[in-house]
Amino acid sequence: MTAHPKVNNKKLEIGSLVYRICLNAKNGEKILIVTDAEKMPVASIFVQAAKTFSKNVQTLILEGMTENGQEPSEEIREALYSTDIAILVTSYSLSHTKTRLEASARGARIISMPGITNEIMNRSIDVDYADQTKRTDALQEYLTKGNSVTIRSPGGTDVTFSIKNRVGFGDTGLCTNPGDFINLPAGEAFIAPVEDSARGMIVFDGAIASIPLDKPITLTLKNGTIESLAGGTAAHIFGERLDSVGPKARIICEFGIGTNEKAIVSPEILEAEKVSGTCHIAFGRNITFGGTNDVSFHTDGLILKPTIIIDNLIIMSSGKLLG
Repeated sequence: MTAHPKVNNKKLEIGSLVYRICLNAKNGEKILIVTDAEKMPVASIFVQAAKTFSKNVQTLILEGMTENGQEPSEEIREALYSTDIAILVTSYSLSHTKTRLEASARGARIISMPGITNEIMNRSIDVDYADQTKRTDALQEYLTKGNSVTIRSPGGTDVTFSIKNRVGFGDTGLCTNPGDFINLPAGEAFIAPVEDSARGMIVFDGAIASIPLDKPITLTLKNGTIESLAGGTAAHIFGERLDSVGPKARIICEFGIGTNEKAIVSPEILEAEKVSGTCHIAFGRNITFGGTNDVSFHTDGLILKPTIIIDNLIIMSSGKLLG
């Protein structure tokens, strides 16, 4: 039996909010919490809150992950395939795994929170979900209807890529229908760019997944692939991670726009990429949301104060949403 730390009332209120509002949990639903040793204190919030909704609550411990997108154990895989609700409170992300995709296809409602902390929970989960949904849905529509994207930023980003015939997705924070999948904190519209289309320069000057950002990371892209990168220690670590995975890790896989007005630019990309007025680019796996690149790797980087042009329409100017 797994021992869980005691949780104070304020934290339990946030956990209860997630089940009531984000999940619309029903009495008796099967609830699975997947966590690891580092994230157990946060996971305990969702374990204890779950018990007010269901007597069928299971906790499983994730071990051995060293990178986002790696597949979990068979035990966790089978549990995800047979649950109604899954809360993933982990150090590394299971979001872009084949296991998560299959569990969603089987009807599980899944919330993934890689890197979540108590501070992030306190400031950016209790939001106006109706308002956040309205903003996110509008951006999702722009992405789905668009053909090309250009991003420019004061930090030096100047990149163009195609989104033609790709479908936009919205992470509104609502996970109420069978097969729904979200992050918490939520708040982004995102899409898989055409993999070989990106050209230009990207500068990550806000945050990057799982790496402390000491200096901005500058990437040059050709035909959708990172040709070179420069910066400080973070750039060196990122380059080593790319090399350890292989060429497919260097392929652009995601473009997202943040819509959460309570999130802040923190070191955890889970929260930082949701900040309203920012955008993010990821490299690696995107077969889980309409792309074609299949690799056990997915890493996002944040761009501050972007100007975003979809086709000929400026939808964001220096970090301010228009329209």
